Amino acid sequence: MAKRYSSAGRFCKSEASRYFDKILFLVAVVAVSGGFGVGFFSAKRWTMPGLIALAATIILLVFGTKFIDKAIEKLGKERLKHWRGGQVEELVSWLLEDLSDDWHIFNGLMLKGGSDIDHVLVGPGGIFVISTKSQRGIFTANDDRRIFCNLKPMGFINDVWDQAKQVRSRLEAFLINDVPPVYPVLAVPFAWVQCESKRNDIWILHQENLVQAFQDCKQTLSKDEVKKLAKLFEKLLIEGREFYKPPANPHKLVGMK
Repeated sequence: MAKRYSSAGRFCKSEASRYFDKILFLVAVVAVSGGFGVGFFSAKRWTMPGLIALAATIILLVFGTKFIDKAIEKLGKERLKHWRGGQVEELVSWLLEDLSDDWHIFNGLMLKGGSDIDHVLVGPGGIFVISTKSQRGIFTANDDRRIFCNLKPMGFINDVWDQAKQVRSRLEAFLINDVPPVYPVLAVPFAWVQCESKRNDIWILHQENLVQAFQDCKQTLSKDEVKKLAKLFEKLLIEGREFYKPPANPHKLVGMK
């Protein structure tokens, strides 16, 4: 069984909780405002200030409810998206644990603020940066190698590349020129992939072939190299981005176009 470092999906679930807090805040604002208006009217009764407070409260509740309903719906969709993303990341991490014990899974690696890298897989077959998506549907590719989901272009493919470049750049800060290739992987466990598993040098894997694809990799790293990289990624996972300063002249990705 592969060794797993940290829980998967933590960043997505923390984002989901943040959106939930925003929903509670909006509800609290309307409730407190309405309560204040009703309380003021109760204190002043049928005086002019009391009537004005009552009218303002009614207007607030009527129009505020319409506004808050749309806001809550929007925030709710974002919360659900992040929560679903966290659940899918947990699934992919769990599947990867079926690899042999010379593989290492690093979940939720943060190299910059505001986002994380879902998984970094290190083992005899190399270093793989895995971006997990919960998209359902059919993944296809056309003649110029562009990737589509349900015939719609997938804009997040560039994000997969960017994450692999971030990892490559971080490794160069420690290993200088002795950096092995870093391979970008898109994991879509709930999708149907009708194109080659490797397009534009990006691996596109679903639930059925996720583990097998890595098991079939030709060995490119020795046991000592894997151990060295695992210790480095463990340090990155613990210390995060605070101690790191990007190299002035990052090299081009080795093994990637």
